[in-house]
Amino acid sequence: MMASLTWKEKLHEAKKLIELHQQLEIEPLEDELTELRGDDLQKHADRIQELQAEIGRKTEERSFQVTGKQQGPEIIDEEAYHKLRGTNIDRGRGRLIQWAPDGQKIARAARTCRKKNLQAPAAALGALATVSRDIDRFEMDGYGEAKRSLRKGEVVMPVGEVYFRGDKKVVDVMAGADIFKCVPIATLRPAEGE
Repeated sequence: MMASLTWKEKLHEAKKLIELHQQLEIEPLEDELTELRGDDLQKHADRIQELQAEIGRKTEERSFQVTGKQQGPEIIDEEAYHKLRGTNIDRGRGRLIQWAPDGQKIARAARTCRKKNLQAPAAALGALATVSRDIDRFEMDGYGEAKRSLRKGEVVMPVGEVYFRGDKKVVDVMAGADIFKCVPIATLRPAEGE
């Protein structure tokens, strides 16, 4: 069974068909042109110019259809074009926000809190949470004091207050009978059904 053609192969085949079709249109004109050139040139000068113009037009059409190249827009009044070119740049972008004093700082702080999960409900004392990714025992307290690693999907309960360790906000959690220190709160999600 033959594999289907890729889009490039299909495009190549389509270009070949266009060239063949237009070549069939141009051939009779070229034949007539060679016959007229063989006869008296002065007698058939007008017809020769018509045929040359027709062949040139058809060749240009084929060139556009095959290569897909277009001419740029025709600019009639250069001065008006350059004067009015940037008029519609800001249209359609919606309304502009006018900030209240210190409004940008407050909005930036709110985005930062949401991004870094600083006020995570999953890190509240006594809340049940699930771990969103595997956490290696060396990542938690840094010295491998934990007996095992936490696995993704494991249910844990924060047993201490949230504190910073370097630039990460962490909490101590309990999973079964084991206590894990320095678990990043960004990896905790509220347990479903709570």
